[in-house]
Formats: sequence, structure tokens, C-alpha cells
Amino acid sequence: ADVARDMAGAIRDELLAARSAGREATLILPVGPVDQYPLLAEMINTARIDSRDVVPINMDEYLSDARAPVPREHPLSFTGFMARKFYDLLDPALAPRAENRVVPDPARPGDIARIIEERGGVDACFGGIGINGHIAFNEPPEPEEALSAEAFAGLSTRVLPLSRETRTINSVTVGGEISVVPRMAVTVGMRECLGARRLRLY
Repeated sequence: ADVARDMAGAIRDELLAARSAGREATLILPVGPVDQYPLLAEMINTARIDSRDVVPINMDEYLSDARAPVPREHPLSFTGFMARKFYDLLDPALAPRAENRVVPDPARPGDIARIIEERGGVDACFGGIGINGHIAFNEPPEPEEALSAEAFAGLSTRVLPLSRETRTINSVTVGGEISVVPRMAVTVGMRECLGARRLRLY
């Protein structure tokens, strides 16, 4: 609970700091951790923080085998989760506009870098650390793969297969049924995450 409250408060502080600097925040946000979002919605509503022009960028999204985003009704849809546990809890007069709620598009992964450039950069990238060390769905290379730290840091938004470790641990949220966990995802790249002015991992 303390971690969730700290994270919610840190996101709120980024909204306020950007406003003080004369702009609206651009943030990369995860689904995992998850408990911060209802708390953040309560903070925004209570303090009446106008977030209509804030641009939250979802870190990633699961894809079907056809490389299309899973439906919002899918139990693991990050887009659906953000709607239920954050956007829908906000006063509509304060919530980020629908067109500002960015999710990586597997058909247009380059859009993320373009949006970030147009916004003048990312104020902060928040995230969790996966069981195998991944940030967003940037899966670390397998032991037999030759990939330098510099090359890994330069990876941009893209579609990729998920490791068995990731799918296994993420199946916990659906009762351990790994067949429910998609095999593919689209993820914001390490380049975009590391390019943020601040990086906060929980």
C-alpha cells in the first residue's frame, strides 16, 4: 500500500511540476504496478488538477497472434485496465482527453517517438521491473543472443514475442492459466524510457 501511495503521489507531483513549468505533463505509465491508479484518481479529483491536456503514454499492450491489440474486454488488456481503474474514476472535467491517451500501435510503432518529440520530451517514465528484469516489455536478450547494453538501450518502440518467464509470472493474474496470456506485445522502447527526464522504477 505504501508503494502504491508513493507512486500515485509521484505521478501527481509530475503533473503539478510540469504545470508550474508552463506545460502539461507527458508521462510513460505502466500497468504493473497497478494499485496506484485509483489513488491517483482520488488525488486528482480532490485537488481538482486539470489533466485534460496531459499525455499519458501506456508502456505496452498485449497483442493477439495476428499482432492486433487484444480487446479491451480481455482480462489482461492494459487499455481496458487503465479505463476501468483510472480514466473512468476521474471527474470527466479533469480527465486526460481521449485523444491524449496514447497506446503504442503495433501498426505504427514510430508514432510514439513522434509524439514524444512533438511534446518536447517525456517528463517522467514510471515502471515496474519484470521477473527477468524487463522494463515495459523490453525483454532482456537470451543467453545465446549477442546484444550489447548500448544496443539494448537503443531499442525503440516495437512488436516482440514475450518470454516464457514473463508469460508464466503474468499468468498469476488469471489464475495461473498461461494459455490466456498472449504470446506477443507492443512495447515502448528502452530508447523512449531512458530518454525521459526522470525514470522511476518500482
